[in-house]
Amino acid sequence: MRLQAGDESEAILKDIGLLPDTFIPLSRKNRPSLLKEPRARFQLFKKRVFCKIKNLVNLAVFRYYGKVPIEYSLPKKLAPRLYEQMYTAFAEGNTPLLRQICCDGLYDSFKSRIIARGRNKMIWRMGGLVGHPKLVSTNALFISDLGMGFRQTVVKIKSLQVVYRYDSKGKQLPQSGQTMPVVEYLVLQKRKTKSGDGDWMVWGTTEETTR
Repeated sequence: MRLQAGDESEAILKDIGLLPDTFIPLSRKNRPSLLKEPRARFQLFKKRVFCKIKNLVNLAVFRYYGKVPIEYSLPKKLAPRLYEQMYTAFAEGNTPLLRQICCDGLYDSFKSRIIARGRNKMIWRMGGLVGHPKLVSTNALFISDLGMGFRQTVVKIKSLQVVYRYDSKGKQLPQSGQTMPVVEYLVLQKRKTKSGDGDWMVWGTTEETTR
């Protein structure tokens, strides 16, 4: 079936990368010292303020033209469940579930890694959250010519995790099975098209902004 121009654009623009001006604040231990590195500290502060203003403008534009709510709080509630589903599905090789909850780029990456590990078995478990998930960034982009847009939210998740790895013969590999504290910045994305508003999906993870 031949796609109309608008339909073709919707089919192609599903994964546009991390939105510009997304700022992830440094954790306390990684921040430049106010006494030893005041210039670096000020530059990061200035960039954070600049990005925050840009984000607010982007969100206002999206809200005006997109005609749908931003949903500030919902992604933070969804993040832990999607996070656990994502890594559990990856460990189990459950590509249908990954296809359902992951954006294209992340899905392709997981699928390639699942194929590459072959018959080697992997079990992933989350031992629980450490504290509450924290919303650290909310941004949006609206493409007026196409009548479509994207919302992205970054949620900081601290958790205890354990990964068991086995070779093709079922023997547990060394250094696996240890519970470790993990901190990740999970990026959730939601796409708005002329056809309607989509679901929140996992775009991937990102790092703290260092410059």
